[in-house]
Amino acid sequence: MTSLNLTVGKGIPGKSTFLATLSVFIESESKGSIYINFVSGRGGHVVLRVDKKWIELQFNRCAQVYDQYAVVQKRMAYRLIETLNNKIKDPKNILEIGCGTGFMTRLLYDHYSSAQITTIDIAEKMVQQAQERLGSPSRIIWLHGDVEEMVLETQAYDLIVSNATVHWFSDIRDTLKKLESSLRPGGFMAHTTFGKDTLIELNDVLERIKEKYGLWSVEVESFPSYEYWESLFTSIGFTETNSNSFWQRIEYPDCYSLLKALKGMGKAYRRFSEQPFSFQRSLLDEVILRYERAYRKKEGVYATFHSIQFTGRKPM
Repeated sequence: MTSLNLTVGKGIPGKSTFLATLSVFIESESKGSIYINFVSGRGGHVVLRVDKKWIELQFNRCAQVYDQYAVVQKRMAYRLIETLNNKIKDPKNILEIGCGTGFMTRLLYDHYSSAQITTIDIAEKMVQQAQERLGSPSRIIWLHGDVEEMVLETQAYDLIVSNATVHWFSDIRDTLKKLESSLRPGGFMAHTTFGKDTLIELNDVLERIKEKYGLWSVEVESFPSYEYWESLFTSIGFTETNSNSFWQRIEYPDCYSLLKALKGMGKAYRRFSEQPFSFQRSLLDEVILRYERAYRKKEGVYATFHSIQFTGRKPM
């Protein structure tokens, strides 16, 4: 059985924010379950209603398969370590937000051979996967928790880094300010996230069918521009700010495989559905059909992933 659940909601009351929610749920006896819920927002100081317990649950569920699907995130990590090599040579204390399965942690551990690394991740099973990857060396402290809720030591780190994590924050600005206060003077902060062209093909398909299905908005995901990140870093007080964008196309055997990969990357929040099954099935079938027709190459379909890297230094 295959079904799709869709709910579209307006923004947060009192905020000049456009918020759309698309929920996709696919069930199949042979292929297991997929649930995807994408949230997009625009505006100045955006505060999202994020169910962190559900995010934790989804990443715990995908922890063992995450590395299989996280091709884009791994490429982002390699680019990030190259940038760090040119910006900071010998940090003594590093804080990594969202260590996941430890791929970025391994790069930091190998590159900065004398640094003490503290890692944080909201999903306990992700931390366990990271520990299996690296073991328990004395130079790494593994922490399970939500960095937005944790009390961090002031001026404790020379480098704070995250790879494909900041878009999960409920309050990006306040959380980055909190992290900035944990940097020592002269310390460096570096993050990667996804850009506005991510999954542009799926956005296009949904845009084309929104009138037919009475959807007032159907964006899959909308992320701030690289100019936003530079402006935000500058307003917080960082110097030497810089941001860069990268685009890449990833191919999948079919649209179903794309959705399955997104699920494996943790693109899941919570199931919302009050639509009749006939509506759900019709919409899902049309999305898959249109995607296969518009974005198929010889070996399969493709999807665009737009990544942004932004960095800054805390003044002395």
